[in-house]
Amino acid sequence: MESTDGRWFAAEVKLGHAAVNEGASKLLAMRDKLAEPVRAACGALVVIVADGPTYLRDDGVLVTSIASLGP
Repeated sequence: MESTDGRWFAAEVKLGHAAVNEGASKLLAMRDKLAEPVRAACGALVVIVADGPTYLRDDGVLVTSIASLGP
């Protein structure tokens, strides 16, 4: 998704926490393939899971549950 100011974010949806590393790896690989001006505009890389806490991984990927996105 892209905002009106050009920042964008990408999300990967996974059913459980066992697949978080896979999702994060795919997001990071995708971002790293982009040209620098586009890569620099990345606002967030997010792995969405069914449940659990929201946290920021050491690699900068945000992990959150679908329930935390709203009603």
